[in-house]
Amino acid sequence: MTWVQDQLDDEALFPSKIGVPFPKNFLQIAKTILKRLFRVYAHIYHQHFGEVVSLGEEAHLNTSFKHFIYFVQEFELIEKKELAPLQELIDRLTSINTALPNSKAMEPKSLDGPQKFES
Repeated sequence: MTWVQDQLDDEALFPSKIGVPFPKNFLQIAKTILKRLFRVYAHIYHQHFGEVVSLGEEAHLNTSFKHFIYFVQEFELIEKKELAPLQELIDRLTSINTALPNSKAMEPKSLDGPQKFES
């Protein structure tokens, strides 16, 4: 997360002054940042979802992740193969008949190792 913040704070990458151009490789930098942020979401869902639920914050996590996914999908910023670890959850969150964000359907089956999400 520190690396992401450093990139966002770098005026050469994300200029804040009017008229200063973005670097030619801006899109690639943005894609790398978003891919790394996706990995943070994947880690949270796979390793810490039980704690999120115990705090009653799963609706916030699911909503934040859903907005993130809609954004990266709309602008094709993360390759589909990179999304594979959470593809089942992504499909469920972005389907028309999605479960409520704080429903039991979003809970992982277990907290031991890689997770799958129940239907």
